[in-house]
Amino acid sequence: MSVLARSVGNAFRNKVRTAAVVAVLAVAIGLALAMLVANQAVGAKVQELNSSVGTVLTVNPAGGQGFEGGGEPLTTGQAATAAAVPNVSSVVGTTSLRLRNAAEAAAQTAAGTQGGPAGGQGGPGGTSAATLTTSLTAAVDAGTLGGRNQAANGTTGTTTQPTRSLPITATGIGAEVDSTGKALAITDGTGLGDYTTASTGALLGTTLAEKNGLSVGSTFTVNDQTYTVSGLFDSGTTFGNNALYVTLPTAQTLAGLPDEL
Repeated sequence: MSVLARSVGNAFRNKVRTAAVVAVLAVAIGLALAMLVANQAVGAKVQELNSSVGTVLTVNPAGGQGFEGGGEPLTTGQAATAAAVPNVSSVVGTTSLRLRNAAEAAAQTAAGTQGGPAGGQGGPGGTSAATLTTSLTAAVDAGTLGGRNQAANGTTGTTTQPTRSLPITATGIGAEVDSTGKALAITDGTGLGDYTTASTGALLGTTLAEKNGLSVGSTFTVNDQTYTVSGLFDSGTTFGNNALYVTLPTAQTLAGLPDEL
């Protein structure tokens, strides 16, 4: 009798031992497959982390005070110079604008009041640029800000204060990232395609879109120019979602500051 035949015969003569061997082999194969799948998952995660490794630097004009202006503006030429520095993988230019609701701005102008917290964009060199208006309504309630300002100034009386709302931040971006360099989390629709050319597409924060009853394909205006909602993004915060993004050249055109960041 051959060795193979004798082995098969022995295996079937002791069914308990056969079942135990089969169970051990099944467990071993299962563990091997589990380790293989886990190894692939870990490898994919490591690759994802490696792709995100790096230091993101934000460069602002010297002396700049955000929307209050100040400092000399950066230019696209300076951004190109920065991109040529060794070990710099990419440079993304941005420019930020402040938008006020057009109806609210008109009411405040008629009443002879200032925009308060919904003031205009800060311009270069400490100057104040023209206020941009929009058909959008801010998604964040200003609360009692107007009343607190009145009390702080020591004014009294029963004069009806105009409705105030917080401004909407509009940012022109040269790539599909936010102002901190983090990739935008687009939850619906698509991005803006080529971020280096002007377009009439825009990305709206989910909170801002919900407040105004807008969805992908809807339209709104900025300074009487019509824009179409290409996609919605979620920044993770209410204030972060009270914003919109357009391409960098589009924002530069709206601000009247070509080639400036």
